[in-house]
Amino acid sequence: MKATIKQQRQLKNATIKEQVLHLLNYSESQYNALLFETACAYIEELTIAPEIAAEFLSEQLFWNWWKQQWAMVDEVFLIQSHNSPLALATMRNWYERMHRDIDAFPDPVVYDRIQDNYMKMVKGVIKKHTSDV
Repeated sequence: MKATIKQQRQLKNATIKEQVLHLLNYSESQYNALLFETACAYIEELTIAPEIAAEFLSEQLFWNWWKQQWAMVDEVFLIQSHNSPLALATMRNWYERMHRDIDAFPDPVVYDRIQDNYMKMVKGVIKKHTSDV
């Protein structure tokens, strides 16, 4: 049962991603570069030292969390942009801004989920690193 739920979530996220790629006329590499660069900027802004940012960026826990949050924002973006008459450049700017401003996300339900998931991820990274010492 657990694998089925995971597979359903992965399929849903893949479908959402394909819709975003199509809507914004992004290539897979453009999408992945944006995801990566935004994650780096996000964690570098939150941490007080480059070494701490590097630790997070090398953690699979962080990347799993980041992709989960990215997919949630993608889903909200698709809902909000449905049948939008905006030009492609404007849509792309809107999409990128939504992801850059993930901590200031306007939907309180999504914001609460992001913050809750972030705290779980941070605790997992800290626990892993303190047990390695």
